[in-house]
Amino acid sequence: MYLNVCPGKTSGPGCGTDDGTFGSHAGPITISDTGCFTAVYKMRNEKDTVWLINGKRSYGPRC
Repeated sequence: MYLNVCPGKTSGPGCGTDDGTFGSHAGPITISDTGCFTAVYKMRNEKDTVWLINGKRSYGPRC
């Protein structure tokens, strides 16, 4: 699984990432600005051959 969260809508300083082989979830991740943040989330199958989830979405009142 892979989870990347960044303040605003782009990558750069202040981003948090958790990437690895997890049994149930990736995270937690802490960021400083919650007015707007963008999350990139990915998950591959057990054999690491197919993306099951591959998304990006912005959240927050100032996006």
